[in-house]
Amino acid sequence: MANTLEIIGGCSATTTRMILKREMERFGSVDVCHMGNRDNIEKEPPWVRFSDSKAAEAALEAISTGQVVIDGIIIKASKSARRGPPLVSRQPRDMEMGSRDLFLQRQGQSDGGGHGGHGGRRPRSRSRSRGGGRRDRRPRRSRSRRRRSDSKRRRSRSRS
Repeated sequence: MANTLEIIGGCSATTTRMILKREMERFGSVDVCHMGNRDNIEKEPPWVRFSDSKAAEAALEAISTGQVVIDGIIIKASKSARRGPPLVSRQPRDMEMGSRDLFLQRQGQSDGGGHGGHGGRRPRSRSRSRGGGRRDRRPRRSRSRRRRSDSKRRRSRSRS
């Protein structure tokens, strides 16, 4: 038997690769876990490749009896003779979404909005100075040196 199972049902949009892999590792060591094309699951479904065929058989048996539930949904799987998709997709996908886009979509945001794509935060100043908006451009002394000089001034004023 092949070591690869195609997940043909039960993976929702919120199912992550790590959740699927962790669930499949109950049956044995997983070599590869791929989530496929989320926009076209029928053409490129998620798949899991096990290290040995006994683990794949055990996982398929458990899945067929409805014992594997991910995100509250019973998953369905079948044996696969495919080795997996090519490393680089030959056909460009429209509207490719990265993990950040999926996260923001799940949070109900589009592209951050607000302050120029900073997710509602004001951007930090790129300046390294800590002076803020100081008007005088004298070299700034450290706090301890300022305290010493201030205490010297006070002593000299009190003596006079």
